[in-house]
Amino acid sequence: MALLFAAFLVIPAFTSCKKTTDTTTTSAISSTRLRIANLSPDLLPVNLYINNQPVNNFLTPYRYPTPSQYFYLLNIGVPLQIRSAGGTQSTVAEDDVNLTTSNAKFTFLVTGLRADSTIRTIFLVDTTSTPAIGQGKVRFVNASPRSVSLDIYANGTKLVPNGVNYLSASNFVALPAGNYDIRVYLKGDQTNILKEINPFTVQDSRIYSIYAHGLVGRTDTSAFALDTLIHR
Repeated sequence: MALLFAAFLVIPAFTSCKKTTDTTTTSAISSTRLRIANLSPDLLPVNLYINNQPVNNFLTPYRYPTPSQYFYLLNIGVPLQIRSAGGTQSTVAEDDVNLTTSNAKFTFLVTGLRADSTIRTIFLVDTTSTPAIGQGKVRFVNASPRSVSLDIYANGTKLVPNGVNYLSASNFVALPAGNYDIRVYLKGDQTNILKEINPFTVQDSRIYSIYAHGLVGRTDTSAFALDTLIHR
């Protein structure tokens, strides 16, 4: 099947490892939805706090590498904190991103390695315009520590001319509905396939993120992997 699409444009995702003392909050029930994924191979289970209040009431800590479903936010203040689910419940990552957009969807990814103090967050805006009839939309996110930059191909065609750097995401791009062979390589190397999704099915009017996580070269539960989020 011919590929009829514009090339991905790579944009830096909102990333952070900083701390903030801003505690501005909006407590009314919100139309904002958030999804979280713990993509750090050695972080162990974590909880999410918003404005210093636990979001999941400690009932369902976020475990590597399973993403949550979207959930509505009752509190859209800052900071967003990732805290260990056990022990002293110490803060391991913090961000002050803006969650006040009405009727919006966001994804909050936690990645990096605790062993070398490189835990980082990636904040993604999942809301985009509706695809044209007969098309879906896809973007690529690089959350794989130490990967530096990755190339992504669909049916043999390179989608991102300059690769996707670690902690970055491409723009959404429209693709005709159908099946694709998605392959990811280290930037500049089309010999060794790091991971493949075949077939990757783009459905009419659906919106997706393909994201890379785990460690290149590992063969255990921390191995490099590709997974998909459906935003619509």
